[in-house]
Amino acid sequence: MPTYIIGVKLLDNRTDKEFAESIKRVAQVRTAHQGRLIASYVTFGRFDIIWISEYPNERAAFDAMNIIRAQEMFKYEIAEAITLEEFLSTKNT
Repeated sequence: MPTYIIGVKLLDNRTDKEFAESIKRVAQVRTAHQGRLIASYVTFGRFDIIWISEYPNERAAFDAMNIIRAQEMFKYEIAEAITLEEFLSTKNT
């Protein structure tokens, strides 16, 4: 499955309880679109959280992220990623 790196900015007006509920809703949306969370990191920089997820295809990732955006849970940026090995193998062919 394609891998997606998702940089997440938290909305300033969230309580801890609302944040926890939002994380649960994101997991439900991801599962409904056949996605899988690989890793989740809290960061101190441009993004507050980085999610590394897999989705079966670009359309599933796009649809899931649009649902999350429409519910105003977070602001985010998403990028499809390939491993360094995959990149190097395509460069050498």
